[in-house]
Amino acid sequence: MRSLALTSFVVLIAGACSERQPESSSGGARVVACRAPGVGVRLGPDSIGGIPMRASLGELRARCPRTAIDTVAPGGYQVLAVRLRLPGATLWAVSDSEPYTGHLDPKQVPAFWYASGDSLRFPDGQLIPTTIGALRASHPGALLRADNVDDTEGSYVVACDFPNVSLILGHLGVLDDTSASRLDARPLPDSLRFWRIRVDTIGSPPDPALADVCGRAPVT
Repeated sequence: MRSLALTSFVVLIAGACSERQPESSSGGARVVACRAPGVGVRLGPDSIGGIPMRASLGELRARCPRTAIDTVAPGGYQVLAVRLRLPGATLWAVSDSEPYTGHLDPKQVPAFWYASGDSLRFPDGQLIPTTIGALRASHPGALLRADNVDDTEGSYVVACDFPNVSLILGHLGVLDDTSASRLDARPLPDSLRFWRIRVDTIGSPPDPALADVCGRAPVT
């Protein structure tokens, strides 16, 4: 079960943004396109849609002028995030700011990322299903973590091969406990949709239940 400090969130943007880098030593400004690949937005392992996951919040804003400062509520409180819009996806680079603060530290790297959209892909390029039924068909042995307590994002699913990508279901009455099991061991409706995706950076501690449910220690 996740603690309050480890929760996350993501956003959808429709269009590419231009990216401006600091001036070079020759005095000219270097402008780079900030855009996602045409095959969809890949979530990790070290970049999202070609955007470095460990870039500072200030760097993200400088590279993509069409970003915006947003607030997200990962677990019953609000923190600041940098929102980026890509074709088919919205991303949030979530800060580690104090709850309800109005100040964003540009030197800080994202604590984690949220993502939303219909063009999201696992790190290996597989399209991420949007419903429980579709994910159960492709990843029946995925970890289902029931996490229906206060101050969390709610229950979520993690595929064994991608421990840093959590598909969040939220707070569901049918998952009114804190258990960990295989996805195909719980009778959830096929039509149940994931309402957001959290992407943790490489090196973040995975859910310890992955070792039991997946039958092996997760590689991070």
